[in-house]
Amino acid sequence: MPISRVPFDRLPAELKPAWEDSMDRAGEAEFIEVGAHAPELISWYLEEFYGRLFYGGRVAVQLPVAGLESKPVRAKEVGQGRVEQAGRRAG
Repeated sequence: MPISRVPFDRLPAELKPAWEDSMDRAGEAEFIEVGAHAPELISWYLEEFYGRLFYGGRVAVQLPVAGLESKPVRAKEVGQGRVEQAGRRAG
């Protein structure tokens, strides 16, 4: 059974910027909407885990995609298997 999403207007105020950022970057915010059931875990994930790993200097934020016009791909996309989609040519 899927976990229900929390609509934007019912999100805790501290998660609304993360929702907006996700919508701007990926066009969706399901992770934030589902995670809003435990906002303290979302804050931990975004700030402590993800923030330290990707923006604390351990993993490059952008990686080149070989053979695909050297289009940079966010490191998170690599972890989520989105490299092919992110670097694919339109058309």
